[in-house]
Amino acid sequence: MVRIARTAELKEGCQEKYIKRHKEVWPEVIKLIKDSGVKNYSIYISGNDLFSYLEVDDWGKAKKKMFEKEVGAKFQKYMAPLMDSENPESPWVVIEEIFSLD
Repeated sequence: MVRIARTAELKEGCQEKYIKRHKEVWPEVIKLIKDSGVKNYSIYISGNDLFSYLEVDDWGKAKKKMFEKEVGAKFQKYMAPLMDSENPESPWVVIEEIFSLD
């Protein structure tokens, strides 16, 4: 299993919308995430800064599956206007793990 940590940034003033949309994540998106092999997925927020953590057996396959499916692409487009990124449809940046207690 691989641990993935990612960061992203919201546009100013979009925090409430981002939180609300994640409290109402579409059931099809939850199913897609699970079917893609993602486990233990969390997103944290501090101001405009987002941090996410997930565990997955194969990150490349999981990403491909999530973006291939129509519901995954549709959800990304739904969230894109809130993201402060050159590529708002894929705004997350994977960051390097340098320590683990495991």
